[in-house]
Amino acid sequence: MKRGQALKVLLFCLISAFFILLVCSRSSPLYVFNNWDDANSYFTVGKGLMNGLLPYRDLYDQKGPYLYLVYGLAWLLSHRTFAGVFLLETVSLTAFLYYSFRIMRLYAGRTACLALTPVLGAVVCTSEAFYWGGSAEEIFLPLLAMGLYDCLDYMRTSADHPTSSVNSLRGDSREPLDIRLTGEVNGSVLPPAGMVFRNALAAGILMQVKYTWLGFYLAFAFVFSLKLLSMGQGKKIIRYFFIFVGGMLLSMVPWLLFFGVRGGLHDWYSVYVYDNVFLYSHLSQKEGLTDALHRLIRLMYWQLRDDPGYYVPLFIGLFGALIEKGQGAIERLAPWWLFLFTFLGIFYAGGSLPYYCLTLSVFAPVGMGYVGKAVGTVTRGKLRGKIPIAVLIPALSAVLSLAVSFSVTPNRDFMRETRDSFFLFSFADTVNEDPDATLLNVNCLDAGLYTLTGIIPDCRYFQTNTLGVPVIEEGQKRYVKEGKTEYIIARDALPYTVPEFYEEVDSADYPTNGVDHTYILYRKR
Repeated sequence: MKRGQALKVLLFCLISAFFILLVCSRSSPLYVFNNWDDANSYFTVGKGLMNGLLPYRDLYDQKGPYLYLVYGLAWLLSHRTFAGVFLLETVSLTAFLYYSFRIMRLYAGRTACLALTPVLGAVVCTSEAFYWGGSAEEIFLPLLAMGLYDCLDYMRTSADHPTSSVNSLRGDSREPLDIRLTGEVNGSVLPPAGMVFRNALAAGILMQVKYTWLGFYLAFAFVFSLKLLSMGQGKKIIRYFFIFVGGMLLSMVPWLLFFGVRGGLHDWYSVYVYDNVFLYSHLSQKEGLTDALHRLIRLMYWQLRDDPGYYVPLFIGLFGALIEKGQGAIERLAPWWLFLFTFLGIFYAGGSLPYYCLTLSVFAPVGMGYVGKAVGTVTRGKLRGKIPIAVLIPALSAVLSLAVSFSVTPNRDFMRETRDSFFLFSFADTVNEDPDATLLNVNCLDAGLYTLTGIIPDCRYFQTNTLGVPVIEEGQKRYVKEGKTEYIIARDALPYTVPEFYEEVDSADYPTNGVDHTYILYRKR
């Protein structure tokens, strides 16, 4: 794609992303606050990171450091709101839509792909998996989209064909090959080292966000290894292996230095690796293969039922790849390997929270590409010269996608909340009466009061984590008994007796996901 064309596509993706997120994400200025406890937890740890605290050692939470870095940058942009998060969400969705457009262009013409791009954005952001906005899956989805594009681009256009004929394979409706071809052996193009390296960097970054995403890159390496073997270049697998491992290690170097210099390597390992593997996941639990297969099939059915918007094109893409003419067995099966490894990497360990599924939406552009190809075949020549379709159809699609997003987003009801009606603002006003106030969040994940007050926690166990680790409850119980913080926010009630030197100063009943809860604010007498 020429630079001028790429910039126009990027601008279109940016505009689409901004307006779709404006109505779909609770981080948006149209919403009073993003009250998702996960997002607030990330924001609090990111804030601590930017103020000299060490994740895992000083603030206990089990996500990867790159996620906290992103949220720390968001905190730098806005200390007590999600404006910075909204900006980073917009950048992320823009990049995801851009790579999705390029994936679709492997199959269909430019106008059809431009028209489908905002549709994809609406489908993703109005899904149940999108949740309330600001998930790790949402923010880092572009890296997986880049990897999928690179893999499919190489497999579809350069495998087993001489370099001189690669660009002629797509026909007139599609653009020239974008990746730079770096070698040719016996008339077959080798995978570009730069492409492999950038995806290795991405894999290393994602490994330091959620290691379960590595299933995608296992499939990525597996597919390219099969391709090299089919070309009679099995020995070069070793070379690419070192390139990939080197890229992954390079992305880890900043954190090795950061935690190493500050004496936090053990905390990094014990919380992010050990606690995630043996406490948060189900890997330590014995499950028969039949039971696991049954569970995964049921899970996939539930996901398809709840989020058909991206699951239907996902399966269209998978089955379309199987029957497409002009592709070899490796090329036909590549999307299947990538999907299956990704699915198993995320869900085999037993996790099934709704937003985990958002990662799978990265495969939807493949099916949309086939749809665009079919529509282009049917309408070819029928609209030419009648309307400026290259501009009108994508613009109309963008407007309709925004309208649909506003109509069906699960978050729209929360848009009615105001500062006066949402209880956390009243709590925050009380806490902010003391400029030196300290706070502890008990019996739930970060409710958002740390964010609204700007308080940086001075307790390692600043929230009640979902891991169910006894040391967290014991630590928080000790904080309360010692009166370590001036204020405590608790959901429903403290799970132990409140000392006499704390008094209840405010409370509010507020439902979350259909479950009624009571939030209580305590203050030290």
